[in-house]
Amino acid sequence: MPLEVLSKAIEDHPITGIEYETVTRTSIFGEQKLKLTALANVEASIDHVFNWLQSKNRDAAEIEKLAPYFGIIWPSATALCSYLAQPKVLQNLAGKSVVELGCGLAIPSILCSKSGARCTAVDSHPSVPRFLRTNIAMNEPAHVRFVTSEDLEFHTENYDYIIASDVLYERALVEIIADMVTRLAKPSATFVLADPGRPYIQQFVHAMSHLGWKDSIEPWSVPHEGEIKDIFVIVFRR
Repeated sequence: MPLEVLSKAIEDHPITGIEYETVTRTSIFGEQKLKLTALANVEASIDHVFNWLQSKNRDAAEIEKLAPYFGIIWPSATALCSYLAQPKVLQNLAGKSVVELGCGLAIPSILCSKSGARCTAVDSHPSVPRFLRTNIAMNEPAHVRFVTSEDLEFHTENYDYIIASDVLYERALVEIIADMVTRLAKPSATFVLADPGRPYIQQFVHAMSHLGWKDSIEPWSVPHEGEIKDIFVIVFRR
């Protein structure tokens, strides 16, 4: 089974019936070539969700939780994939356990899985599994487990690698993610975070330091919508 959904109730949410306009393109990371389906236009997709909420007489405030930001290839995800696709990193992933926090399209997880890693992708948006099935099917052999952010706290597995991209978009997430990473990590684990320079990144580095992690930073420049975006890839080890 290419996608194993451990949090099955998430797919019962009625929003999973929305039909988004999508586009499929090929992305290349090192020697890895991935065929990926993403939203054609994120702003139009957000409007689509807002109109759906209104048509169902649901609280429009739900747009904050249900907005489909998961559905595009963000520059930080591209930088994370580019880092992981380095031969020296990719070779070390074979046979290792990997968990991706706030996965969205879970492109890094698919990349790692194709390289022989055992991958678990974590997100809270109900439509993520649907896109995952599509993208995994186009990039076989790949196998990814999916679990919601809420259910992850009940899982006791520890991982060799923890990965995430652009997840520090709120101040409250600094301690939450630092504690989560530390709880999920094996003693010899590596945590790789790609960040576009969010205001809370330095606070997060300090929080990780207090929990016993040491960091090294690698700057990456990646193309995005005709521009070059600078991303920080931060590697944490204990």
